[in-house]
Amino acid sequence: MGYDSDIMEDFIKALHDKMKESIRLSGMTADNGIQSAHSCLEAVREILSELYAFMDTQDFLDRETEIRFYKELLPLFRSEQLYYADLVFIETNRPLGTKKQTIRYFSGLLKEKELFFRRNNFLYRYYCLGRKDLDEELFSKTETQLFKSPLFETEKEYLSDCSTTLSMIMANERISAFLKKSIRELETGKDQTSVPNKSHMLWTDSKAALIELAYALQSRGSVNQGKSDVKSIIQILEETFNVETGNFYRTFQSMRIRKKNRTVYLDNLKDSLEKRMDEADME
Repeated sequence: MGYDSDIMEDFIKALHDKMKESIRLSGMTADNGIQSAHSCLEAVREILSELYAFMDTQDFLDRETEIRFYKELLPLFRSEQLYYADLVFIETNRPLGTKKQTIRYFSGLLKEKELFFRRNNFLYRYYCLGRKDLDEELFSKTETQLFKSPLFETEKEYLSDCSTTLSMIMANERISAFLKKSIRELETGKDQTSVPNKSHMLWTDSKAALIELAYALQSRGSVNQGKSDVKSIIQILEETFNVETGNFYRTFQSMRIRKKNRTVYLDNLKDSLEKRMDEADME
């Protein structure tokens, strides 16, 4: 029996919402960082079990549905698993010595993440640019070798190399942000939230709206003749408007699984401008 695409997307959307709530509740009940990360990891694993059970009931009707699942939907869940698994490892192995030793530990981990991004630069840029020309080669289970790792030993039938790597990109972006923030706080001796803002401009719309704008600017080639990646554009917008978008990969993925109005902010932006022009014409 094949997947009905509407049923699949409705199920995954509901399951994704359930996962976010489970993570929120798990983090609230923990006593420390290690417990919090571990509780969230267990919550994500339970959700993944539900997803895999659903997948076991049917087969993909066509290649398009299969590609969408591995490229856009599965990474929403797998990236959370990878993120919290990595966070558990980092917190468990955090040195108990001096602040200098801890900074050296975090800096070493950050260099590993930077190396990962360099090694996977092609897939990172392919995804950020919204390319589709190699989707059949990159995001089809039958077309790729499976990712070899003991962590995923029981999940091999559900994984493909590029789907897993994309999930790792999303997770490592969050881990890198965590490491940078931790290093800054150790070096300055205070939480970065207490640092005065460099700009008085504040972003008063949703973070998702800013992310949508950044992707639109990058897709249009409006910055540096299209040579700037999404990450760089978002960093500039964050600094300008004093906002932290968090894991913009995950937010963008959530936008992509919407059935309708995938560009809510841009559509409203256009309507607001046209309304202002209409009102000016009447004056």
